[in-house]
Amino acid sequence: MTAVIFGMLVATLAGTSICALLARTANLRSHLPGLISAGFFFGVGLVALMQLLPDALGLRFQPWRIVIVLVLLSVASLMALLFHNRRHTGHWRMPARVLSGPGNSVLRRSWEFRVEILLSAIMVVLAWMLIDEGLSRPIFPWDAWSAWSVKAKVWMGLGKMVDFVSFREWLVARDASLYVNEAWRYPETIPLYQLWLVQLYGQWNDRIAVLPWAGMWISAHMAFYHGMRACDVSRLFSLGACLVLLTTPIIAVQIALPGYMDVWLGTALIAATSWAIVLFRERSVGLAIVVGLLLMFAAAIKLEGSVWAVALLGGIVMGFASSARRRHIYVGLACALLLWIVSGGFSFTLLGIEFTATLSMLELPYIGTVRL
Repeated sequence: MTAVIFGMLVATLAGTSICALLARTANLRSHLPGLISAGFFFGVGLVALMQLLPDALGLRFQPWRIVIVLVLLSVASLMALLFHNRRHTGHWRMPARVLSGPGNSVLRRSWEFRVEILLSAIMVVLAWMLIDEGLSRPIFPWDAWSAWSVKAKVWMGLGKMVDFVSFREWLVARDASLYVNEAWRYPETIPLYQLWLVQLYGQWNDRIAVLPWAGMWISAHMAFYHGMRACDVSRLFSLGACLVLLTTPIIAVQIALPGYMDVWLGTALIAATSWAIVLFRERSVGLAIVVGLLLMFAAAIKLEGSVWAVALLGGIVMGFASSARRRHIYVGLACALLLWIVSGGFSFTLLGIEFTATLSMLELPYIGTVRL
């Protein structure tokens, strides 16, 4: 278990270091919750990419090599960040200008500080109860066995990556190495991360396989707190809002019964939104890359994530557009909608993928059909 926790911390540190290096124009210490939240997702993505590399080269999995690479990435990113700060400010300290807002006053009332400590203590206790509940039972939800954990368990048992196909394709195939999965077309980012953790442990264990949900849940509250503070909400109210989020039944259940991906997708979108708020204030290429990577991660969790990522990206673009450009965008969308109604719908192929949209049906590849 120690090796697994160490691996998760190293992956998060590597992701946080890369995020801090990209967002170096922001006030890093003030944005620490947002950095850790985004860093957790970046770490998961890095592990998934490095898990795919040995398979592409026909090599056997080496989990500790990934740990070494993550440590080197962490050290390199932190050193680059320190040297950048030294060159631009003349000292080694991190930028520490605090986010504006009523909660940052040095002369805050003593009762506010005591309430903040109380809220934090309550959240820690509830967090421990939920995480302990998730770790004390075998993987239970249907989604875990139909889409996610089954892939990691098969790969761990075989010691290599194998392809998952639909039941119809499996019936007619002559290749004995093919396996059936209910969600065979879904991205494999989270199963690859689960696989890496159980490899560090040495054998398959349900308690290890559900640990990513605990990390994601902590990341969700850090992202939500970061977004509230970026909107100039007081620290006290931000902590209270996080407590409300913590006790929301649908989120609490998905942590107590790990295995669902909807909460992963929502957390990635919350993290992207919180950094988009910072991007509106401190416009820089690095912050834009952070937001873009978080949107890409959302699309790499579930196929539906690509739709949400595009929708959020459209909102961000509209936020940066001037009033005149917004009018042009609105006119263009209205013309496209009118053309769609007059023509009765359209169908086109992009990169070999067919899209169909009629007045009664919207068919998106890999996602499904929506009746209008």
